[in-house]
Amino acid sequence: MKTSTDRKPVKPVRIKICGLQRPEDIRIVNELLPEYAGFILAEGRKRTVTPEKMAELAAGLDRRILRVAVFLDQDPEWICSLAEQGLMDVIQLHGSESVDVIRMIRARTGKKVIKALRVDIPAKTRTAAGGLAKTAGSMAETAGGLAETAGSLTKETDGAAGNAAAQRQSEDLARRAEICPADLILLDHGAGGSGEAFDWLLAGRVRRDFMLAGGLTPENVREAIDMAKPVAVDVSSGVETDHVKDAVKVRLFVKAVREYAEKAKQKSKE
Repeated sequence: MKTSTDRKPVKPVRIKICGLQRPEDIRIVNELLPEYAGFILAEGRKRTVTPEKMAELAAGLDRRILRVAVFLDQDPEWICSLAEQGLMDVIQLHGSESVDVIRMIRARTGKKVIKALRVDIPAKTRTAAGGLAKTAGSMAETAGGLAETAGSLTKETDGAAGNAAAQRQSEDLARRAEICPADLILLDHGAGGSGEAFDWLLAGRVRRDFMLAGGLTPENVREAIDMAKPVAVDVSSGVETDHVKDAVKVRLFVKAVREYAEKAKQKSKE
């Protein structure tokens, strides 16, 4: 079975625009037709909507776009009841839901389930297990050029500890991905919603298809796809201005993903 570093991303890479809250958001996704539109039903989030509001917004959604309802450690019975009412096409679980809960929701509802798996090593602390180490203050540019500063060199023992931590997390991520009974897993930084990326190369040990989230923007999504090889990407804050979906940024994000896929397709024919 191939790892994500060996596997080429599915073409086209699927796109999920998450955290929709306004009729204007629906209009922009209808224009661009991403594969998924996400609505946050988890409590207490900046982009949380009620089931009633989701139903109202989703009523105007192009039927070619799958409706994704995002939950976080909420009552499985409530989730199932909403699914049975036809509120969503896909259920996304973004908390610490157990394997048994995932199986129960899939069996009861017949809906596809996406399960988020958290990764806690951010991109800025990449180490040998997850890419090139880029530590803050490693080199400082001075008037005389690049000069080493007092904090530029990391102690060898600290570097070894960081590498070991990244290695353990990469292995743990692969294990959790392997046993997860969801239809699709989603890799995200921390608890999600932070707008921060994790070290994408940590996904290299994952032996199944996954969606990538966390800190994605129109500027970095091509690099993220190239490094992590996801089958889908998920964006929310990365296409916002002042916590509101920005139509220009959404268009740029979708364009970047689709152009990457098209170039990869052409390259594969060479």
